[in-house]
Amino acid sequence: MHGLPFSEYWIGSGQPRPLRQYVEIMASLFPSPQPLQFGAMPYNDISLSVSDFSIETLTADTKFQPLDQYEDIVRRLHSWILETNWRPAKPS
Repeated sequence: MHGLPFSEYWIGSGQPRPLRQYVEIMASLFPSPQPLQFGAMPYNDISLSVSDFSIETLTADTKFQPLDQYEDIVRRLHSWILETNWRPAKPS
């Protein structure tokens, strides 16, 4: 099944973490000579609860089960960037 018409689904692990943890994981996998500077700039994020990231409906409607770990996905993305020499588009 491909989901229900007009339904919206979160795609993810179903185990949300604070943004800072994601950044720290990336930094541990691919260290930069520049230190991370959390709090150096004001940041007002939208406040979402853990339940907002639930994949229960996704799993119930589609049988989707996440198999990949965030760290593995970041490694694969990094490899792809290097292999394809991808660069972000320049602002117009």
